[in-house]
Amino acid sequence: EIVMHNAKYDTALIERALGRKLNRSKIHDTMMMARVIDSTMAAGLKSLTARYVDAKAARAQQVLDDAMTENKWTWATVPVDFKWYWFYGGLDTVLTCHIYDVFQPMLVAAQAAYELEMAAQWIALAMEQKGARIDRDYTAQALKAFNENVTQIADWTAQHYGVTPGADVKLINIFLEQGYALTKKTKSGSRLSLDAEVLEGMAGNPLADAVLQYRRVRKLAGTYLSNFLDFADEDGFLHPNIKTCEARTSRMAVDTPALQTLPRKSEDNPLAITVRNCFVPRDGNLMVMCDFDQIEARMFAHLCGDEGMRAAFAEGDFFTNMAREIYGDPTIVKSDPRRQLTKNAIYAIAYGSGLEKFCVTANVPLTQGKIFWDALHAKFPGIKQFQRTVDQVAKQRNATEGQPYVRSPLTGRRHVADDGKEYALVNYLIQGSAAEILKMKLIELDNAGLGEYMILPVHDEVIFDVPADLVHDVSRTVQDLMEDRELFTVPLTAGVDIAPRWGMKGA
Repeated sequence: EIVMHNAKYDTALIERALGRKLNRSKIHDTMMMARVIDSTMAAGLKSLTARYVDAKAARAQQVLDDAMTENKWTWATVPVDFKWYWFYGGLDTVLTCHIYDVFQPMLVAAQAAYELEMAAQWIALAMEQKGARIDRDYTAQALKAFNENVTQIADWTAQHYGVTPGADVKLINIFLEQGYALTKKTKSGSRLSLDAEVLEGMAGNPLADAVLQYRRVRKLAGTYLSNFLDFADEDGFLHPNIKTCEARTSRMAVDTPALQTLPRKSEDNPLAITVRNCFVPRDGNLMVMCDFDQIEARMFAHLCGDEGMRAAFAEGDFFTNMAREIYGDPTIVKSDPRRQLTKNAIYAIAYGSGLEKFCVTANVPLTQGKIFWDALHAKFPGIKQFQRTVDQVAKQRNATEGQPYVRSPLTGRRHVADDGKEYALVNYLIQGSAAEILKMKLIELDNAGLGEYMILPVHDEVIFDVPADLVHDVSRTVQDLMEDRELFTVPLTAGVDIAPRWGMKGA
C-alpha cells in the first residue's frame, strides 16, 4: 500500500521521473480523505496533522520558513546541508503515515465517496496529460482585437466623460449627478459598489454600458486569451490542473489556466463564444461535447421528492411545465417571460436565496415577486418540506455531534455547513449530487474505452477529441452512457454536439 498526500500531483511527478507507471489500486490519498471527511477543513498536510495528530507537527516548516526569511533564501538557494531543510522534507512522510491512521476509520460511512474521488482523479490526471489543443493564430488575433476594443472604449469614455473605465469613484459621482440612486455597498461596506449587477441595472446608459463592456472584454482578454497563449506548450496544448474535489460541494474546478469560469455566450456577452472557439481538436479529429440537461434542477426535484416537480420532467420543458402549474395557464411556451421567472426562482431556492434576493436577481418588485413566490410554494409544497428537513437534521447533528451536516444519499459524503448557515446545505446536496453523478459517468466512460478521447470536464460538460471516422460511434456511446433513466426518480438526459471548435457547439 502506498500512502500519499495529494496523490495526483505526486504520482504524475514520480511516474515522469521514473518512466514507469505506479499501481494506482495500491495508492491512498490523505488529502482526498480530508476533503471527503470534512470539506470545510484546510487540506494542507501540516495543518491537518497539527489538528488531528500533534500541535507541534507544523514546527519544522515554521522553523524552515523563519530561517529562509531571515537569510533571504529561496528553494533554489537554501543550503542543502541545512538541518531543518531535511527535517522538513523527511517529516512529510511521517506525518502522512500518522494522518492516514487517523482518517482511515473516519471514512467508514463515506467509503463510497472516497473510492469515487480516487477513481475520478486518475481519469483527471490522464486528461491533464493528454491536453486540450488551442488554435494559436486564432487566439492571438482574437487577443489583439479584444485589446484594441478595450483601448477604444477607454478613449471614448475619456473623450465624452473625462474618466477612465477603471475609476470607480469618479464613475459613481457621475452616475449620482445623473440622478441614479446607487445604494449597494462593497463587501467591506466602505463605499458604494459599482459591480456588474449595479451597471446592468443602468442598462441603456451609454457610460454604464461602456464600462460594463470594457470590463467584460478586458477579462476575456486577460483571464482567458492571454493565459491560453502563455500556458500552452510549444505544440499548442494546454495541460490544465483539474481539481476533482475542490469546492465544498465536491464540484470539480479547472485552472492554470482558468476554464471552470469560462463565460457562456449570451445577448449581453456575445464575445464569450470567441474564447471557446480557441479550442480545436487534433489534426483529423473533431470535438464531441456532451452536456447534462438541467442536472441541478433534476437533482433538486429528485431530492425534495415533490411529485409535481418530478412530473414536470416527464414530458416537454421542465420550467415551462412548472410555470403552467404556477400560473394555471396551459398556453405558456418556452419564450414566455413567466417561464424565465420560474427558472430564476428554482435556481434561487437551490442556491439558498430568499425572496428578496430572488426579486433583485429577477428584477421584479417585491410585491409582485411575493405573489409568485407564494404561488410556487403552494403548487410545489415538497420544496419547503425538503428545506425544513435538511435544516432540522443539520441542527440536530450540530447539537449532538458539534457540526451541522448532512450526508450525500449517493455516497455518504458529509456536507458540512458553517454554524448558523444550515440553509446552505440544500445547495450543497444539489450541487454535490450533480458533481458525484458527473464523476460516476466519467468512470463509466473510461471503463467503456473512451478515456483516450476525453480532454476536459467543465461544469456539467465533458469534452472529447475524437478521430473523424469514429466520431459518430463515440458520440452515440457517450450519450447512452451519460443518460440514465433508472438511477433517480427523474430521468437524466444529455445533449451531444459534434463540431470543429468548442465554440461552434450547437451551431
